[in-house]
Amino acid sequence: MPFYDLRCPTCEKEYNIPATIAEKTEKRIPCPDCGSFELRPCSRAPRPTSKVGRAARAPTGTFVARGAAMGEAHHLSFFMKSPDALPLYEAVRDMILLGFEDVTVRVLKTQIAFSNRYNFAFVSLPFRKVKGRPEVYIILTLGLGYRLEHPRVVECVEPYPGRWTHHVIIQSMDEVDAQVREWIGEAYDFSNAKGMRR
Repeated sequence: MPFYDLRCPTCEKEYNIPATIAEKTEKRIPCPDCGSFELRPCSRAPRPTSKVGRAARAPTGTFVARGAAMGEAHHLSFFMKSPDALPLYEAVRDMILLGFEDVTVRVLKTQIAFSNRYNFAFVSLPFRKVKGRPEVYIILTLGLGYRLEHPRVVECVEPYPGRWTHHVIIQSMDEVDAQVREWIGEAYDFSNAKGMRR
């Protein structure tokens, strides 16, 4: 699905929004802020690469990451139907970008992927309500070389021999903790070493 640089004349904001050609042609793309369907094409300066290295600190102490602003509109449009889950995603994203080198972030149709050599973590939203689960949460998916047995892991499958996919529900900022950081680190290392094992 292509992304379009669009400007809303109502709220005067610019976005980079994924949409089908038909949606764009038929003006069926709503403004993420005000809901107007009058979005118009706009021109922007070339975007920086989406490759993000270890975070650098500018002299003023502000956070600088190559390409960090590039996907902001993509991230916002991904969470349009569940805006209360956005802070949970941002906490996970910041943990990954501040803690690991050479991470690429890609906003896909149903998930946001984090990769080094290969994908090692994904964030997705629930497709439907599940009895016993919270109203607002994100699903953190991690690939590991072993089956992780832990109460926070709600589902675990082995899609390929020696590769286990784990789903962890995150429903509060407190759950973006040292334990999650450790699991992300293991998934990052497992992914980075995958090409060397062949």
